[in-house]
Amino acid sequence: METRFALARLADHQRAIMAQVDDSRRRLRSDGRGAQPHLAKQRWVLMRMLREYQLFKHVEIFDPAIVRGDARRADLARGMKERCVAAGEDYQRHVALWTGEAIHACWADYAAAVIALADRLAQHVARERCDVEMLLDGTERTRRSIVRVSG
Repeated sequence: METRFALARLADHQRAIMAQVDDSRRRLRSDGRGAQPHLAKQRWVLMRMLREYQLFKHVEIFDPAIVRGDARRADLARGMKERCVAAGEDYQRHVALWTGEAIHACWADYAAAVIALADRLAQHVARERCDVEMLLDGTERTRRSIVRVSG
C-alpha cells in the first residue's frame, strides 16, 4: 500500500473511532442513565472498529516496518505494536468488567470508567497518529506489492 493511502486509511479509522468515543461522552453527560442502552450497543460497535483498526495497523504498517525497516524503524514499530495491543487489551478489560449487572449496581463508577477510557483512547489515537507519521516518513510504500507471474 502506498504510504499516502495508508495514512489516509489510518485517518479514516481514527475519525470513525473518535466519533464513536465522542458520541459516548456526549450521551453519557447529557442523558445520564438514559444513555445506558445506547452505550451498551455502542461499546460492541467500538469493539469491532478497534479490532479492524488494529488489524489494519499491524498488517499494513507495523509488521512491514518490523520485517523490512531499518533498525530504528523496526524498534519504533515494535513499540507501537506493543502499545496498540495494550490499548486493545485495556478496552477488552473494560468491556469484560462492566457487564449489565455491574453497570446497574455501580452506575457512577461505570460512568467515570467510560469517561476515563474515552480519555485514554483519545490520547492513544493522537499519539499513534504522530508516531505513524514519523515511522512512515520518507517511505513510499508500507509493504511490497505481491507480484504474480503466470506462466
